[in-house]
Amino acid sequence: MKAAAEQAGVSFSTLVRQRIELGLSEMEDDQTVSLAAIRRAIAHAAVGRAA
Repeated sequence: MKAAAEQAGVSFSTLVRQRIELGLSEMEDDQTVSLAAIRRAIAHAAVGRAA
């Protein structure tokens, strides 16, 4: 898990929290979207509009 956290560029505790949240969301009908994914989508949309 530590190597995975390093590879993802997040702290160990952040990775553990994300995995727990993902597991909990799979038990429910909710879907979790990471803040990083939202930021990437916004940045991608902003680049597309600037062109």
